[in-house]
Amino acid sequence: MTKPRETTLGPPVVQWLTEQQFEVYQEVEGPRGRADVVGVCGPLVVVVELKVALSWELLWQAHRWRETAHQVWVGVPAAKNSEGRWMAE
Repeated sequence: MTKPRETTLGPPVVQWLTEQQFEVYQEVEGPRGRADVVGVCGPLVVVVELKVALSWELLWQAHRWRETAHQVWVGVPAAKNSEGRWMAE
């Protein structure tokens, strides 16, 4: 199985957020850098950082948005369970 590209991760996230009644913006420049996806639903602001693998770098990117967004999510493809993945989750 080939590893997905980061560009393929955005469309399903955008679709899901849209179905949940969020206004969705991609590649948003903000005070903490560039967010992959931003969703706004009324007063609620969520930031989604996407990567092809779960990593500490991804968690750091998400952490930067904690003071800017109400919720911060990370999106990665499903992968087999491992001790390292379990620790990151």
